[in-house]
Amino acid sequence: MNFIQRCSTAKLVWVMVVSVMAVSGCGGGGSGGAAVVTPPAPNPGTGTTPTAPAWVAGQFPAEDSLKNFCAAPRTGIDPYSNQAFPDKTGTAAHEKMWLRSWSNRTYLWYRELSDLNPASYTTPEYFSLLRTTAKTASGSDKDNFHFSENTADYLQQTQAGVESGYGINWKFVETKPPREVLIAYTEPTSPAVAQNLGRGAKLLEVDGVDFVNDNTQAGVDKINAGLFPEKAGESHQFTFVNPQGVRTTYTLISADIPTSAVQNVKVLNTPAGRVGYLQFNSHIANAQPQLISAIDQFNSNNINELVVDLRYNGGGLLALASQFAYMVAGPNVIQGRTFEKTMFNDKYPTTDPVTGNTLQAMPFYSRGIDYQAGQFTSAKCQPRPHFCTDNRQYLFSQ
Repeated sequence: MNFIQRCSTAKLVWVMVVSVMAVSGCGGGGSGGAAVVTPPAPNPGTGTTPTAPAWVAGQFPAEDSLKNFCAAPRTGIDPYSNQAFPDKTGTAAHEKMWLRSWSNRTYLWYRELSDLNPASYTTPEYFSLLRTTAKTASGSDKDNFHFSENTADYLQQTQAGVESGYGINWKFVETKPPREVLIAYTEPTSPAVAQNLGRGAKLLEVDGVDFVNDNTQAGVDKINAGLFPEKAGESHQFTFVNPQGVRTTYTLISADIPTSAVQNVKVLNTPAGRVGYLQFNSHIANAQPQLISAIDQFNSNNINELVVDLRYNGGGLLALASQFAYMVAGPNVIQGRTFEKTMFNDKYPTTDPVTGNTLQAMPFYSRGIDYQAGQFTSAKCQPRPHFCTDNRQYLFSQ
């Protein structure tokens, strides 16, 4: 995941893992997760700068006293709310103290957080520490989904199905020297596909820098700039070796790429009968018609078994997961059953700490959804396992 440093108020995006913190607010850039190095702190804001509260172990100032104070406040109109950005001149200390209070109130495993003095860390560094370090029984991280994402980028990806970059989805095997990064898959209409770049190619160089071994500050800065372009139209050089051992250098120009959440839909004839296969990459809004089309294809071919490839799926909309589960299982299997129930920490056993709404179990949705309006559509009923609805109803609280 590419970490984008933010501050201010928070919007909890509807994701599949309740421990994820999605923070919206102040501008600024950064990296984490998939990136190789942590960027410097943002430039300080202008104007009168108030003093942030001092850190006192075990004492957590109210979030409202810290929200919207930003080290690099934005100006102008937020294109998604059509209102002025709420940012106020503040300091990095405001941002970090807000993150600390937010985590203490909303984080699922807040009891397992170390209450570190934020003074010694940049905002991205401090955010990365606000997570449990506990392991599961299998040895994996208990919190494996700790990231923050720019709200505009998130909405562009989940609502419009557009992602900035080269149309390459990376598989990060090792991010420390000797690094290893492969192409997991590519988007069908992308700069990568246009140059015949495909699955399994291993990255060797970025803009002339040895990606595998270079560990200088200048080197990793160029690597991050190439892997994560800030805007469309950036040109960067990449050297790959493909699975056949052929080494090739490509010049790729970043763009806003339409993503295909569902790929490689096919029916396989096997000794056990017809098997449906689909690669499901992301639970985003534009996957809805793609999944419906795939299920229609499987129905018309009378498949016996279904393989859903989720290897590169990072999650997304729970409602869409519920819809797809209904399409696969059908009404006879799911009668009266709950698809999922979101749980927060023990401070909020019955309410959502962000919205204040009463927590309710999610059923298996058998209806089409208008994700922008947050309501069911009035689609005509279809045979199992298609969506159907009798009338227009609101799905989300407005």
